[in-house]
This record gives sequence, structure tokens and C-alpha cells, in this order.
Amino acid sequence: MPFEQLGPYRIERTIGRGGMGTVYSGVHTETGQNVAVKVLSVLLGENERFRERFQIEIETLEKLDHKNIVRLIGFGEHDDHLFYSMELVEGRNLQQELRTGRRFQWRDAARIGMQICDALKHAHDHGVIHRDLKPSNLLYTSDEHIKLTDFGIAKLFGASHMTADGSALGTADYMSPEQATGKPVSTKTDLYGLGGVLFALISGRPPYLGANASEVLHRMQFDEVPSIRTLVPEVPAELDEIIRELLHKDPTKRIATPLLVARQLRAMDLALSEDAQVAEPLRPEELNQGVNLEHVDFSDSEIALQPTLPIGYSHATNERNQGPSEAPTKSQNMPGSQSTQPGVARRKRRDFTSVEAKRSGTSATWSQATAALPWNTLLPAIALITVVAGMIWAVVNTLSPESVEEQFEQISDAHETGAGDLRLQESKMRSFLKTSQNNSRSKLVQEWLTEIEAIKHARRLERQTRQLGGIAFLPPEEQAFLLAWRTRQSNLDLARKRFQQLVDAFGALPEKSKQVAFVVRLARHELKQIESTPANRNNDQSQRLEDYVDQLDTSLSGEERQRALTAIIDLFKGHLWAEHIVRDCQRRLTLSQNPAGDNHD
Repeated sequence: MPFEQLGPYRIERTIGRGGMGTVYSGVHTETGQNVAVKVLSVLLGENERFRERFQIEIETLEKLDHKNIVRLIGFGEHDDHLFYSMELVEGRNLQQELRTGRRFQWRDAARIGMQICDALKHAHDHGVIHRDLKPSNLLYTSDEHIKLTDFGIAKLFGASHMTADGSALGTADYMSPEQATGKPVSTKTDLYGLGGVLFALISGRPPYLGANASEVLHRMQFDEVPSIRTLVPEVPAELDEIIRELLHKDPTKRIATPLLVARQLRAMDLALSEDAQVAEPLRPEELNQGVNLEHVDFSDSEIALQPTLPIGYSHATNERNQGPSEAPTKSQNMPGSQSTQPGVARRKRRDFTSVEAKRSGTSATWSQATAALPWNTLLPAIALITVVAGMIWAVVNTLSPESVEEQFEQISDAHETGAGDLRLQESKMRSFLKTSQNNSRSKLVQEWLTEIEAIKHARRLERQTRQLGGIAFLPPEEQAFLLAWRTRQSNLDLARKRFQQLVDAFGALPEKSKQVAFVVRLARHELKQIESTPANRNNDQSQRLEDYVDQLDTSLSGEERQRALTAIIDLFKGHLWAEHIVRDCQRRLTLSQNPAGDNHD
């Protein structure tokens, strides 16, 4: 288990893993509160766009406080890992229940549907759409209560178009037609998911089946809405009609609101019970009760539409967090709110904010807990200790004849391990160069340091490109560098050409700004690195394609072989890195058309 502590929680065990991250069982070290802690991948934490969306969605989810919704307790950041804590629910989700072979009686399914409607009404009243309603997102407690979890997660991950393991978001089985076709979502999207859940609880399968996600989505868009009574004949016609309305392909023809669905389910349940009194029907003016549609923004052009396997995990906690402290500002509350400006490295953070404390006008961020410390006394003491420690280090470093040698050995070992470890030695490399300017190894260390600078600069430019909206907004020399850098990993010949063009264009200026001179220096370094790369490693893409051409040439024959070679030519014609392969395929085709020369070399 990689974590022992996350925020104020001691991590005890792993509950589940999925595409979004890992869920742990945790205990608050002060209150003893049991919670579920969901940790998102560090890969997602490094995505600036995702971090921004995480902040927005957390602010939205803080509003939800309902008995049928898993409660958000707190959120924070631990060494680039974003996490949030939730109410810990003892039990399984409905998908796990279905996998055991369980099939719910229609009356039980209807009563579960009523609870889901209550949760959806509360969310929709606060302008929140779930977007990914399915059995695995519905927790089923031991006393048969439903807890809906992962509100806003589909929209959150849609912003980055990926999950923690690099897969696409969502599942085709319960995706609405408007999501599948890229149209804006609405509250009706959740009602479609509710129809799919009810169908699955009673029949044991989703409404549409297919060999793969594409087939499921095709059937969902073009097949007639299925009747649950064809699979389970004892289901009342009234419930079948409700489910079919919820699954209507046109959102405007679905039942209007969760409140109306709940009233219809309740009325049906009572009507089919002995000596029951049917509830008064809902009046037309009540159809949109509690939802001010004019003030709710349901647009979601960024929702991830690619269907894939459901996201697996488990879940969340039981008591509210206690522990008031000073109220934070908005930027202090949110993980990832530190500076993300170009060139500024993100500082490691360990913060946690209690949602309950925020609701009551207080905060529990760790960073603010230090505000009560006597800094007027501590700061001078810390400064004095720092000065003394620096003097001691300088004396030891001067008196030790082996210190330079030891520094180089550590740097060299890191270089052998890889760029990741070498980056950790950056400060040591700069120190080595200051104290060993005439050392024979200084030139080598300078090359390693320049390589780290190039990597950092390229990453900085990638971040700027995302923030500004495209590479075209970068200065000309930065555009040239980033284009060459991107090419370096796949086509060294083209990268060499682009770096050389950059040097020729900007290096010839007699007077250059510091930034232009820096970029030119990095480009010259990359040219040198490319020149020293062995010829057999200069193009991984080319090698893979060459191997594939050799394989198809020896495995196929006749017209099939000619079609494959022609396809390779058509696909890669015009790509500089594949020119020699295209020519080779043309040669092979010519030989195959000449019986005397058909040797397939």
C-alpha cells in the first residue's frame, strides 16, 4: 500500500481500484471517524486543466447533502496526488449484487428507483447532473438503502478525456443517446440512466446488448426501445411503460422530472397493493417543481463520449468531520490552487479542507494550522540555524579533498539511472560547476545539466501551450523549439533539420535577448545529442514500420500482398520519416508485377 497517511487520515486498507484512481479505507487520526478516501492518479494531478476542473466540481459537490447521496467530507492534496474523503458506506454496489446472479423483484426495483429519484431531485435542484448513472455508482446498504456516488465525476474526467490508467471514460451500457452523439446533457440524461438501472435490476442485464461498445451504442440509437416484459413477463404494464418512457431516445419525450417519476412509481406501487389508496396525481404545475431550468447551466461540450468498461471501485464514510479552524480564502481551500504560471515549478503540497467546516464558516486546511505558530520568534531562529549550517557545510566542503569526486560520482550514478533521477541532482550539478570550473569533468556535467534544462523547458512550453490555447500563441523561437522537440522522439532526421533551422534563423542575430540566446543554446545542445545518436536508433517509427512491411511481405502473396503494400504506400506517402519505406514498397510491388523478378527481397 503506497500511502500510510493522507491529510488527517491514517490509511488502513485498499477498498478498490479503477480507471479514476484508488479508494482506501481511512481513519481520522483525531476524531476516529471512518471514511473512504479516493486518491486520483499523480498523472491527473499534473494535468493543469484537470486540476482546474477538480476545483470547480468540488465546489459544486459541496452543495449536496442528502440521505441518498454519498456525502463529501473533505478534499486535499498529498505530494501531487489529489484526493477527497467520503462517507464510508458498508455494503456493495448494485453492479456487484447483479454479478452474484441476484435479480430484484419489480416492487423492490421500483422502491430503489424512488430513492434514486429523491437523490436526483436534490442534485438537480442544486444544478448538478450526475452524467454517469449506472448500477456500479449505486451503493446498496445492509438495510436496503441506496446511496448514489460519484456525482460530477463524468464531467470532471471529461475535461481531460482520460482516466488514471489512460483509458477513456464511461460505459456504453447506460449512456444516453445525446451523450453518445455529442449533444449537450440535461437532467433528462440522468433520467435515461435511471431507466437503464431499473431495467438491469429486474432483468439482470442492460437494455441493449452487443459484442462491443460500438454495437451497443448503435443499437441504443437505432433499435426500438425494449420492453422489460419480454424478459420478465410478471412485470406490471405500468412499470414497463415508465421504463420505456425513461429510455426514450428523444430527451423531450422522457418523463419530465425525478419528482414526477417518483410519484408515478409510488402511485403504481400503491395501486397494485391490496386495499391501497392511490396518491393524488401530480398537477401539471408540479412537473418542474424545485428546478429553475432558466438558471441551471447544463451545457457540457467537454463530456467524454468514448464508451469503455465501467469504472470499478468502492466507497465512502459515515460521520461528519469536526474541527474548526480559521476560514480560508477560496484559493487556499482548493487543492491545486497554487501558481501554475509558465516556468514556475509546482511546490509539493499537503493540504486538507473539511467540507463540514466550510459549511459552518470554518476551515481545516493544514497549511493554515501553522498560522498560530509564534513566527516572530521562530523565523529569526530558523534564519540563524540556516546561516550556521551553511557555514559548516562550506568549511567541510573546502577541507574535504574528496568532496568534488563524491559529487561527481553521485551525479554520474543518477545519469546512468535516467533523466528522472538526474533532475533530482540539478542543484548538485550547479554546485559542482561552481566549485570545479576547471575540472576535466565539468564539461560532461554541463552537458547533463543542459539536457535537464531542455526537458524542463519543453515541459514548460507544453503547459503554456495548453494554457494559452495553442502553440501559435508562443513566441516564434519557442514555437520552433517545441516543434523540433516533439519530433525528436519519433523522427531524429526531421528533428535535426528543425533544430538546425532554429539555430540558423535565431542564432545568427548579433544581439539576442536572454530568452532567445537560451533557446538557441538548448537547440545547439540537442543537435549535438542527435549527432551522437547511433544510426540504428535514429527512428523507432521507421524501424517498426520496416519490420511490419517485411512481415506482411513474407506472409502474404498474390493480390492480398499487393493490396497491403499499396495501402502502406497510400498511408505514409508524404511523410518524411517514411520516404525510404514507401520507395521500398513501390520496389516490391514492381518486382511482384514482374514474374522474372519476384524474389520478395
